Amino acid sequence: MKALTVRQPFAGLIALGRKTIEFRSRPLPKTLLGRTVAIHAGKAWHPWVLPDGAVMEFVRLIEGLHPEVLNAGDVARMRPMFWQDPHTAEIHLVHPKCRERGKIIGAARFSACREAVEEDGHCPGWTPDAKFAWIMQDAVAFNMPTDATGRQGPWAVDREQF
Repeated sequence: MKALTVRQPFAGLIALGRKTIEFRSRPLPKTLLGRTVAIHAGKAWHPWVLPDGAVMEFVRLIEGLHPEVLNAGDVARMRPMFWQDPHTAEIHLVHPKCRERGKIIGAARFSACREAVEEDGHCPGWTPDAKFAWIMQDAVAFNMPTDATGRQGPWAVDREQF
């Protein structure tokens, strides 16, 4: 079986079926069309995860906290809880499934590939330089994520591993 490494929070959104398009610079390999692939959450956060200072400011805004109430440990724990869409400036709460990193967290089937278009701008992970949209369906989030080391592009994983 093949796996695809995606940074969080987008890997979790794919596994939950909330992100159905993965934007890539290359077309989907023909051998993956119609196939189910494992979704691996990479160890690195996507750059859209809020930096510590923004998390602190956001928490102060929504909870009316004073700066002295939060310490560095609080901010470090809260950082992966929010991400901001740079196109709309909307701030989103991150689902717990979107916090797992360095693990195979689910699977989805690639149903199509097409050129990315500006109308895709409402989809999580879209950027103006996106070239291809890999369309996914039938997503499944695993109850027991499995540790794995990811790679760039589709990579082989032992199905017995999960």
